[in-house]
Amino acid sequence: MKKGESDPFNKIINRVYNKSFKPDISYESHYGCVAGALLEKLKYEHNLSIKKHFIPIGLKNAILNYGFVNDSTIADELTYRELMSENIMELGSILDYLNIRMDTVVFSSLEEGLKYCKQELSEGRVVLALGTTYYLDYTPDYKLDKEEFEKNINFFGNDEIAISENKEGNNHAFLVIDIINDKYLVYDASYDYFGKISASDFKKCFSGNKEVDFIDEYFPHKKDVPYQIINVDTTNLKRCGMKELGRYILQENIDVYLSAKEKEVQGPTNKFSFYFGLRVFKEIANKIDKYIDYQENYDQLKILLSSALNSWHFKYKYLVSFLLDYSKYQQIPKDIINAFVECQEKFEILQPNNKITKQYLSKVNKELLNIYNEQRELFEELKSLIK
Repeated sequence: MKKGESDPFNKIINRVYNKSFKPDISYESHYGCVAGALLEKLKYEHNLSIKKHFIPIGLKNAILNYGFVNDSTIADELTYRELMSENIMELGSILDYLNIRMDTVVFSSLEEGLKYCKQELSEGRVVLALGTTYYLDYTPDYKLDKEEFEKNINFFGNDEIAISENKEGNNHAFLVIDIINDKYLVYDASYDYFGKISASDFKKCFSGNKEVDFIDEYFPHKKDVPYQIINVDTTNLKRCGMKELGRYILQENIDVYLSAKEKEVQGPTNKFSFYFGLRVFKEIANKIDKYIDYQENYDQLKILLSSALNSWHFKYKYLVSFLLDYSKYQQIPKDIINAFVECQEKFEILQPNNKITKQYLSKVNKELLNIYNEQRELFEELKSLIK
C-alpha cells in the first residue's frame, strides 16, 4: 500500500489495539469530519448503528443561518457569516436526544496528549482527535508550500472580523484506531481513508498549527491552539428506534426553518445580527435590494451571493439525504423530496458567473422571495405530515 493510500480491504496486519475496528460504509466529502468520526465511534464502541444521514442534520448542520456585523463598513455588512453549529441554541441536537455529551479535552503538552491516546486505545476505545490536515499525507493540504497556502488562504477562514476568537479548536477531526510499529492507524471519514501515517506526521498534525512555520503570518492567534481531542461521554446513553429519533430531528429542524428567529450575538469586538431558517432568503434579498443601485458594491454582492448559495446547496443536500433515510420509517411523498431537490438545484443555477449585472441581481432578488414562499408551504406540509 502506497503512502497516503487507504486500505480498501482492511488487511492491515500486526494490529495491537481495536483489532476488530473497520469502517464498512463510505462518506461523501461534504459529510463532516466530526459527524463521520462520531458515527463510527458509536457504532464500534456501543454497537449503536444510527442511519448515516441522521447525524449531520442531527448536529444542526442543515440549519440556515446568516449574520452580519452591525454598525460597520459596507464590506463587513456584505460578508456572509454563519454561526458554528454548536453555537446554534435554537434547537435540540441528536446529542441532546441520545443523552450524549461531547466535550473538548485540552492537554498542556504533546506528551500528555499522546499518553492519553495510548491509554484510551489500550482500553478498547478509539480516540476522536483534532489536528491539522497540513500533516496528513492522504489530504491535498499535505505540506503545502507557502505559495500554495496563499492561493488557498480563503479556505482557512476569514478572521478579519471574528464572531469568536476561535482559539478552542483545530480544523479537522479524525479517529485514532491503533499504534503499529511506530505508525498510527487512523480513520478519516472526510477523505474515506483507513490506513497508517507516520508517528512524526501524527505528532505534528496533533500539534495543530504550532508546526506550520508560516501560519503566524496570517493567523497569529491560531499558533497557540492547544493539543485536543473530543471526549464522547455515553454514560447516560439513551437507545431508541430510528423512527423515533428521525421524527425528533425532523421536528426540530422544521420548527427552526419556519421560526423566522433572529438574535444579537456579541463577539470579542463586534455585535452581529443573526437570522435563522427561511427568513435568511428574505434577508439576503434585502441586501440585494439595498445595494442594487450602487455598482461599486457589485463585487462584494457577488461574493456574498456565491457564499450564501454554496452554503444553502450543501444544507439542502443534508436535508434531502436525511429525508431519504427517514422515509424508510415514515412515508414522505416523493413530490416533497423532489421539491427540495429542485430548490437545491436552483441554488446552483443562481450562482453568479463572471461580472454581475443589475439584471442578474433583480432576477436573484425575485427568485429568493419566490423560494421563501415556496419553501414555507413545503415545510408547513412536512410539518402536518409528521403530526
